Amino acid sequence: MKKKIKNSLISFLLLLLTGTGAFGQPCKEIVGYYYNGSVNARTHLVKPSSIVYSKYTIIDYAFFNPDSAGFITQTDSLADRDLLLGQINLHSTPASFYPNTSLIDMAHLNHVKVMVSIGGWALSDHFSSIAGNADKRARFAGECNRLLKNI
Repeated sequence: MKKKIKNSLISFLLLLLTGTGAFGQPCKEIVGYYYNGSVNARTHLVKPSSIVYSKYTIIDYAFFNPDSAGFITQTDSLADRDLLLGQINLHSTPASFYPNTSLIDMAHLNHVKVMVSIGGWALSDHFSSIAGNADKRARFAGECNRLLKNI
């Protein structure tokens, strides 16, 4: 029994010292931010298809806006549609999206996680009032859940 505990402790310490996780993979995340603002004005300088996904473990899609009631709104609805849903197929009725053309599809095809940034810089004004009110907190939590299910 002591030998098992000792071996487990040694394995755990080696894991901590080497910085590797299960199966010898490095325990690090490389996060790239994809800013949705003014994507059309930037003439799609960085498109989902131009990202070298092998350089990242996570793409953080930024930004969504928490409002004063705890709802989460988009900051650029056209960019969000194009980037999160993909290229629109206007020849179908109703309009649909071409598969594997969204940032999310391309990231997942390359084994990269997608996260979202809510708030940040000028979009953080309402966090204190949301945190200080049980109804707003519950609404915000529900909104986070909705957002993640819908993207």
